[in-house]
Amino acid sequence: MGIRFWRLLRKTLSTYLLESPLWVRKDLKLGLKLLANYLHMHSLDHTFMKILCNLARALLIMLISFSNPFQAGASDLSSDSNAIDLDLTMLAPVVIYVDSKAALGGDGKNWGSAFRYLQDGIIRAAAVVRSGMPADIWVAKGTYYPDDDEGGNVVNGDRDASFVMQNNVALYGGFRNIHTNIAQRDWNSNPTILSGDINQTGSLSAYHVIYNNFNSRSPLNATATLSGFVIEDASAEDAVTPLGDRNFGGGLFNRYASPTISYCAIRDNDASFGGAMFNENGDPIITNTLIYNNRAFKIGDAMYNSSSDLSLINCTISENKGPNNGNFSDTSIYNSNSHIIITNCILWNNNKEIHNVTSTPVVNNTIVQGGYATGSAIIDQDPLFVMAPEDFDLKICSPAINKGANAVAVGAKDYGGNARHLHVNLDIGAYEF
Repeated sequence: MGIRFWRLLRKTLSTYLLESPLWVRKDLKLGLKLLANYLHMHSLDHTFMKILCNLARALLIMLISFSNPFQAGASDLSSDSNAIDLDLTMLAPVVIYVDSKAALGGDGKNWGSAFRYLQDGIIRAAAVVRSGMPADIWVAKGTYYPDDDEGGNVVNGDRDASFVMQNNVALYGGFRNIHTNIAQRDWNSNPTILSGDINQTGSLSAYHVIYNNFNSRSPLNATATLSGFVIEDASAEDAVTPLGDRNFGGGLFNRYASPTISYCAIRDNDASFGGAMFNENGDPIITNTLIYNNRAFKIGDAMYNSSSDLSLINCTISENKGPNNGNFSDTSIYNSNSHIIITNCILWNNNKEIHNVTSTPVVNNTIVQGGYATGSAIIDQDPLFVMAPEDFDLKICSPAINKGANAVAVGAKDYGGNARHLHVNLDIGAYEF
């Protein structure tokens, strides 16, 4: 009955729309967008709201999928959902499986037929989102390169190859290829590496591991999730276009992008600007993450932020040391017209920790080497790592223990996979003692 109903509805709408003037089709599309957003923003009975949201979304998908002039004027669903922030997270996601040891020819529907290459999983996720469903990509232990795929969408050895995040798509690392529940993953025991070392010898690196280059009309929002990965070995340097994108953000490049990032290690990346990460006109939320051993040859060894209001919560940022050539090249976090929030973090043994240009960061309950005059509950003491840079866990007498702020959304686990709330207060940094 359900299938017959939707087929009849589709046929009726199709006939009506094909006979309607273009302005009617445009107005109907806009009305459905507004309805979907309104339903998500107002407190109705959950079941009733879900039914109405699904109906509005299904109608919108039908409109976009019709083969008529209306379709030619519209982008695909992923772009439309970006533009209006259509939130699919209330729906159960379609799980896509990726395993670097899988045989070629998989369809990603289970571990036994997993995609070998992450790029193919990402392409599949885009199709899922276009169908009106969110997608989770479960990635098994292994190393994944942005220039590898089976579908022919990237070129092997191309330094411009990169992974691109999408709205309503969550990328999860740390799996074994037998796991059946997301709670089973362990990003420490099952390292899942996104590597820019595209020739796998250290002599040729991609400009970016992740390149989220969006725009104000269709931004990347917080439904784009990255969790449980190591991001390493990119080199964003290009002498031909010294101020082009190829010189910004080796590990992650975010323009009009506000992804949710957790339980990641961003390490061993180079760039002219923002060795680990570049953020422009976006508000990423980064929690329980290590950022270390990155360098910039010009500005921002760890991070270059431009007109961005990102949040760093319970992160450890250490050992980011590029050459000190002046021009703020000795700065770990460089902020230009940015108002970032740093809470419960450790900034230690970098070059200069923070440099601000027309920026007013809010820094609370954080260890900052050399102090931070305008912060609150700032600690200028050695955090006493177990063995940096190999192990950023805390020793028993660390000043980071029990000194964090509790009123933050940090998650139930620390980077080590241990419970977060063990003391009266949270600990500072990526690890709970």
